[in-house]
Amino acid sequence: MYQGIESANLASLISRARTRIILHAAVYSPFAASPEMRNALESVLGRARSNDGFRGVHCISLDSTLLEESHDSPPAAWVSDFLAMLRPGVPREAVRREFALSDAYITRLTSEHRGDVCHYVTRTRPAAPIVIIDGTILCGHYLHSAYAAPHGCWFVQQAPVEYLLACAAACTPPTATHLRGAYRLVEECRHAMQGSLRVTDRHAGHPGHPALPSGELGHAV
Repeated sequence: MYQGIESANLASLISRARTRIILHAAVYSPFAASPEMRNALESVLGRARSNDGFRGVHCISLDSTLLEESHDSPPAAWVSDFLAMLRPGVPREAVRREFALSDAYITRLTSEHRGDVCHYVTRTRPAAPIVIIDGTILCGHYLHSAYAAPHGCWFVQQAPVEYLLACAAACTPPTATHLRGAYRLVEECRHAMQGSLRVTDRHAGHPGHPALPSGELGHAV
């Protein structure tokens, strides 16, 4: 377990990815503002074309239009409470700016690395921040606290992620007790992607970058 995501040396883990990266976070403004994190993603994506085993970066973000309030289309009942957990004490306008920065960054990333980055936009309340890098799963919490999720406890475990994704695709949960915890996190990511708008799809015929087993959300995760 890590006390704060910074102690996990996330940028280093990302830069060494060889198989797949799944990012399940509401907003990516911290990525956009961090040269170390940006360089890590650029590094792994720069190797993607020559890595036949790399299955892409799959990024799940919260739909920024949920922050907009109007009499005709008020936000979902959970949005205000979730934003208070996501960015405690931060004014709504500042949160909007973070989402704008996040959207611009992910849009640029998907445009510059088309075929290797898939962006999913969800309107469903995120359950937890989850990062999957190859066979490493990190999971934090959204809680009512003065400290946001990056400063909280982050649990880490090793798991056969590709096998668990295939299990989720086939709707056949693993029976092994020691895999159930990891499977829940993998399944949550798949659930978020399955119910999201896929902004940038991975190319079906992209050479050398196979998708998951058949049944997995078209040609992406």
